[in-house]
Order: sequence, then structure tokens, then C-alpha cells
Amino acid sequence: MNAYGYTSLISEITYWDELVNFAENGDIVWFDNSLTYLVDTYKADYIDVYNIDNKFVAKASSTLINSKDFIPKEVFPILYKEKHIKFYVKIPEGIAFVFGATIHPSEDPYKNKTKPRGYFFMVKLMNDKYFQNLESISNSSAEYLVPGKNFIEKKGFITTRI
Repeated sequence: MNAYGYTSLISEITYWDELVNFAENGDIVWFDNSLTYLVDTYKADYIDVYNIDNKFVAKASSTLINSKDFIPKEVFPILYKEKHIKFYVKIPEGIAFVFGATIHPSEDPYKNKTKPRGYFFMVKLMNDKYFQNLESISNSSAEYLVPGKNFIEKKGFITTRI
């Protein structure tokens, strides 16, 4: 997964007057016509929008994620201040890599003239397919490390015995 690509994408689409309107009025027809394509086009597994009061508005997802409204509430004050965020969260389907950004009017591409009007999140599920792709493009192996297990450092990487 190209984290830079997702970060760039959400930076671009979150200063958009129509997205501001959607976060405020929840027009699901607009959402379906204007944002759901992001899941297929950018191989995201989940996108969602919250209003400025941290209330879930809508989501679109691949078949890999059935959960919704799983963004931890502690994220919103941080995102409000920082304007962009990346973090991992465990959901029933696995570990999710979450990219978030505040929503602003089109006149504020740098998000420094107006207050946030909502929140947009894009998620990639870090499942077996994700790691297989990572291994393929990096010609290496990848796996989750489990805290508390017997970690062994060798030749610039860390592994664990299970």
C-alpha cells in the first residue's frame, strides 16, 4: 500500500465545498455518486465521513470490512487540531491502517483559513493479501510481531519465535 498516495488523496478531496455540504446535510445520494468510487479506484477497503460533532454520517466499503463507525472518539480532537492523521486500529476484520483529514471549503486548500467542518477517513485492511503484496513488491517477508514474545534481532530486522 502506498501510504503517501492515500495521504495525498485525502488532502486533495477534503477541501471541497460539496463535501462540506455533505458532512452537514448527509445527502446519501451525493455520497453514493461522488465518493463511493474511491473504494474501487484507490483500492481502499473503507471510507467514511463524520460531521463536526463527531457523528457518523456515511460509509462505503469493500467486502472485506463490514464494521462501521469504528474510529476511536479520542482521534477527533487530535485531528481537529492537526488536520491530518494516520493510525492503526483493531477491528473485528483485523488491523486497519487509517488515514484521516478534516474537511474544509474549497477556498482553504491548506486548511489554515477556516475551521474544520467535518472529518473524512480512508482505511486499508492489513490482512494476508496486504502482506503478500508487501512481500512481493519488497522481495522480503512480513508478519505481525506479537508483544511479549521472544523477539530476536538479526541482520537489521526483528523477528519472533512463536
